[in-house]
Amino acid sequence: MAGMSIYRCAGPRSLVLLAGLLPLPLLAASAIQPSVTIAEIYTNNVDLAPSGQEEDEWVTRLAPRINLIYEGTSLQATADYTLEALFYANDSDRNEVYNQLNSAALLDLIGKDLQLRGAAVINQVNLAPEQPVSNSNINTTGNRSDATTWNLGPQWHRDVLGNSEIEGYATIGQVNYDARDSQDVDTVSGRFALQSSRKRRPTVGYELAYEYDKVEYELSGDTVVQTAYLQLGYQVNTDLELFVLGGLDNDIEDPTDDSLSEGRWEAGFSTNIGASHMRAAVGHRYFGPTYSFLWELEDFDSTYRISYSEAPTTSDLTAVSEIPTTPATGGGTTPTPPPDSDLARPGNPTRFILRRGDALGSWQLHRTELSVGLFWEERQDQVFASDQLATTADLSNEESYGFDAGLSWEIGAKSVASLTADWRHREYNDLEGAGCDPLDPAPCTPLAADDELTRLIGAIDYTLGLKTGLGFRLGWQRRGGAADGSSDYDELWGSVQLLRKFY
Repeated sequence: MAGMSIYRCAGPRSLVLLAGLLPLPLLAASAIQPSVTIAEIYTNNVDLAPSGQEEDEWVTRLAPRINLIYEGTSLQATADYTLEALFYANDSDRNEVYNQLNSAALLDLIGKDLQLRGAAVINQVNLAPEQPVSNSNINTTGNRSDATTWNLGPQWHRDVLGNSEIEGYATIGQVNYDARDSQDVDTVSGRFALQSSRKRRPTVGYELAYEYDKVEYELSGDTVVQTAYLQLGYQVNTDLELFVLGGLDNDIEDPTDDSLSEGRWEAGFSTNIGASHMRAAVGHRYFGPTYSFLWELEDFDSTYRISYSEAPTTSDLTAVSEIPTTPATGGGTTPTPPPDSDLARPGNPTRFILRRGDALGSWQLHRTELSVGLFWEERQDQVFASDQLATTADLSNEESYGFDAGLSWEIGAKSVASLTADWRHREYNDLEGAGCDPLDPAPCTPLAADDELTRLIGAIDYTLGLKTGLGFRLGWQRRGGAADGSSDYDELWGSVQLLRKFY
C-alpha cells in the first residue's frame, strides 16, 4: 500500500534527501517551526465505493510537522516535512504512515554568476482518471501512490560582450512511484541562452537559445523534447516590444527520431499597460498552428491572470517542471498552482500536445478573501510508445474543464470561516474498462469515458491561544455522469482537529 511502502522502500532515499537538506538550515536557521495536528474524522464512504457498497469509518490522524527556513548571504534553503499517521477504528489493516516533504535549496558557488540549486518533494498522487479520485489520504481508494521527486544541478547567469548575457541551467533528477503500473522516471533538463542584456533593453534585441528535456522510463525508453530558436525583438517604446522567432523542434510523437528536424516560427508582442503585463503570439510548429497569451495584473488588494499555451510534453515532464526551484524564504509564499485537471497518469509514458487555458483571480476585501480559478485543458495527439522500436498506440484526445473557488471570512477576533468548491468535467481514455495493460496498451483500444467531479468543504477555525487552534471541517464529494454509473460515488465527511505550535 502507498503509505507504508514509501516508509520501507523509498524511505531510505527520502531520508537521505532530508538529511542532506536539514543540517543546512539548522546551522543558523532563520526560522524553526515545529507543530502537531491531531484530528478525528468520520466518513460514510472511506473507499469511495459505488452506491450500495459504502463503508463508513472513524479515522484518527496524527501529523507532526517541522518547517525550517534558512536565508544567508550565499545560501537559501527551506524544508517543510510532515509525518502523517492514520489509524482506522473499524479496520486496522488500513492503518498507514505517509511522508510529505517540500524542500529546496540555492547555493552561490561563484557569486550570483554560478549557483547550485536542488529540490526534493514527497507527496501522494492519483494514478488513473478512471479510478476513484481523492485529494486526501483518508480515502483508501487503491488509486494513490507515493511520489518521491528530486532534482539537482547548476544554474548560471553572466554579462558578456558588453551588451549581452548568458544564462541557463543543467539538471538531473528522478521521480519514483510506489505503484505496480507506474514506471519510475529519470530526468535530464538543460537550457543555454545567449541574449541581449535585460538591464540595458536595447532597441533591437535577440535571444539565441537551446532547451532540452529527457524523460527516461523504466520499460518504455526515452522521451526527448528539445528546441533551438532565435528570437529578435524591436522595442517600439518603453512599454511595447514586437518580436519574431524562428527555430527547430523534434517531433515528440516519433519515438525513432529525436533530431531537430521540424521547423517552427512565432510572431507577437509584449507590452506593459499600467500595472498589467500582456504577451500574445501566433505561430506554427510541427503539430499545427499555435497560439499563446498571457495577461496578468497585481494591485494592492487583487491579482488577475489569464493565460493560454500549447506545448509537447508528458505527465511526468509537466509535474517535474512545476516543482519550485527557488526557496520561499524571507516571508515569501509559493504561488497558488492552477487548478488540477485530474487527467494525469503519473509514470505513464504517453506523449501528447498539452493545450491549456486559465483565468485566475483573487481579491482581499474587508475581513474577506476570495479566489476563483477557471481552466480548460486538452491532451491532443496522444501517442503511447511502449519501447524504442516505435510500437505505438494512438489514444483519443482527453479534455477537462472546470473551476476552483475559495472564500475566507473573519467572523470574529478569533474565528475564521471558509468555503472551498471545485468542479470538473472530464473526458478521458478508460484503460481499465477496456482491459488494457497500463504499461503496454498498444494491442488494446481504450474505451471513451466522461464524468463530473464535485467537491465542497466548509470550515471554521478558532484560535484558542497564541499557539493553539481548533478546527471543524464538513465536506462532500461526488463523482457522477459515468455511462453506466458503476464508478459513480458520493462521500460525506466531517472532522474536528487540534493544532499546537511549538514556536
